[in-house]
Amino acid sequence: MISIEIRETTDGYSTRYDVFDTSSKKKAVIKTVKYQIYSYKKDGNTYFLLYDNEMNINERVFKFINFYSKNTYKSVNTKLQYLQSIQLLYSFCELFDKKINELKEEDITMFEYFMLGKSDTNSLETKLYLSNQRTQTTVAKHIANCRTFVKAQRWKNAELFTASQVTKRATKHYKKELPKFVTDAEFEQMIDFLDDTEIFSEERKLELECIMRLMFECGLRVGEVLGLTIEDIIEPSEKTKNAFVAIIRNRLSDNKRQKAKTCMNITSKNDYQNPDYLYTKGYGYQTVAGNRELYEDIMDYVNITEKRINRSIRKRKKCYCYADNITKQYKKNRYLFLNERNLSCLSYDALRNDIREIFEGCNIPLDSNSKSSNLCHRFRHGFIMQLLYVKNMPLELAIKYSRHTTVEGLEPYNNPTDEYLISKLNEMNTKYIYKREKS
Repeated sequence: MISIEIRETTDGYSTRYDVFDTSSKKKAVIKTVKYQIYSYKKDGNTYFLLYDNEMNINERVFKFINFYSKNTYKSVNTKLQYLQSIQLLYSFCELFDKKINELKEEDITMFEYFMLGKSDTNSLETKLYLSNQRTQTTVAKHIANCRTFVKAQRWKNAELFTASQVTKRATKHYKKELPKFVTDAEFEQMIDFLDDTEIFSEERKLELECIMRLMFECGLRVGEVLGLTIEDIIEPSEKTKNAFVAIIRNRLSDNKRQKAKTCMNITSKNDYQNPDYLYTKGYGYQTVAGNRELYEDIMDYVNITEKRINRSIRKRKKCYCYADNITKQYKKNRYLFLNERNLSCLSYDALRNDIREIFEGCNIPLDSNSKSSNLCHRFRHGFIMQLLYVKNMPLELAIKYSRHTTVEGLEPYNNPTDEYLISKLNEMNTKYIYKREKS
């Protein structure tokens, strides 16, 4: 039996695998597999290519990444993530002489072992040396991306592309360790801190309170908040049960920090006339509702900033806060939240620094700056935890409020700490004791 060794080397978006025959004293390369990812821009759009060993373009992958209907409006980073997963899949199949559309369940398990850098249990004569150490969470994501690709090709084995139970359990455990969320008590503490502190101006205090409430009470992501414009805020009415409505959508004028990641991506102003953008709720746009009190605070902030804009215009200073006008409700549309020192839309860095000041002022523990656990996102986590543990909302209803498409989408947010679970248990026991004493 031939004993082989596979070594992986990466250079940017190029991945190479050298296969060595180690059954003899002198190791010899018997096979080389190399796939490279390239990108180019045309008419303002970024297109991706996957080249094989012979520098041939994979047409099937090219069409899927760049023109498949569900990928058309995905971000550049999302497309790249899909392509890196597909690059792994093609490399694996070429290394082990398999065809993607003929892969069986045991082959998917072997693919999973391959990405983890482990020898498959059915192939103990194969040793893997990978330059990239992939976690089981990353492997599960790669398998899910490959499943989407295979399904788009209408190949019958798409349903086999699921992570093993071991990987699923490890992924679930990993997500459980992500911090943390803003509790109801912490949120009240932060609002009280804003009222009392002299760190911020009155305008900034009002702005920060509106932003935190949009994230904690309405469940907006930080990018969705920063992308809001004045035409996106619909005043309360009888039709809306006295609640205001915020419309979440993307615009060509948005910067990368203002993106609503689950809404249709805009590549040209022609997209504003696309029926999907205008009328397809959940894809072209999304809506959230908030109470009248928050609406009045937002309008107070808008009035304050409008006065600042008008003063600057009279002094012939330029404004950098204008946004693409979709509804023509206003003569000029502008972003809702502004930087205090100039008339530009509020920057993510400025908001992040102020939120950190508030956390520190309230002695709330800080976490790392990782994307999955940043301080701003804790508010949305807190919103969903309120749905699940305070309002005890059924999962099927909670996903409507959280704007997820499946119940599984709630899993990364469902991460109560031990302290939180104990407090909930004490609340339940207190209610039980009170009822027993009353009876």
